[in-house]
Amino acid sequence: MKHIIKLIVTSILAILFFTACSPETETEVFELGETTTDQTLNRRGTTTGHVNFCYTETTPVTPAEIIVCPDVFSLADITVNVPYSDDTNDVVDELKSVFFCNDEFSTCTGAPQPVEVCSVTFSIEDSPNFFGTYEYLSDDITPAISNQIKQYFACVAKDYGDTNYSEYQIAHVTFYQDQLLCNNCTRFLVAQVSYYVY
Repeated sequence: MKHIIKLIVTSILAILFFTACSPETETEVFELGETTTDQTLNRRGTTTGHVNFCYTETTPVTPAEIIVCPDVFSLADITVNVPYSDDTNDVVDELKSVFFCNDEFSTCTGAPQPVEVCSVTFSIEDSPNFFGTYEYLSDDITPAISNQIKQYFACVAKDYGDTNYSEYQIAHVTFYQDQLLCNNCTRFLVAQVSYYVY
């Protein structure tokens, strides 16, 4: 009797083993693996298809060309004088902290997966005057100028999205500086805005 039970159990295990290794099962597993790797998982946990990427660079504006924007944004005010460039605390650091995780300019709390992610750069260029000083991007930028710069970048980011996309969210805004390689040359302050387009 023990011998018969051993034989039955061994037969069942052998059948299960050969069924698991059959070509049909391997194909199903392979196809399932393909499906999973071809798709991506968004933050909400649903599988969706391919995302397109695009990049645009807008023409820099001078301080004289900065638009006055009447819109009100939920961005904190910059309250201290900051330099254009510094290792620890400058206008870039201030702007980054103001825009970071803001509801209007960030998806840090999550967002549906977009169809397209577009990165657009906006910039201010400021050349020194006869005395070698800068109108906007000086070594000592006042809170009034910093907040005007903040408002300008917020306005152009929103305006660009409204003009170019029927449905979008601003996913992230970051800032960086650039300068032509010479003494007292044009300084640039750049905002790079990432749009989730649906």
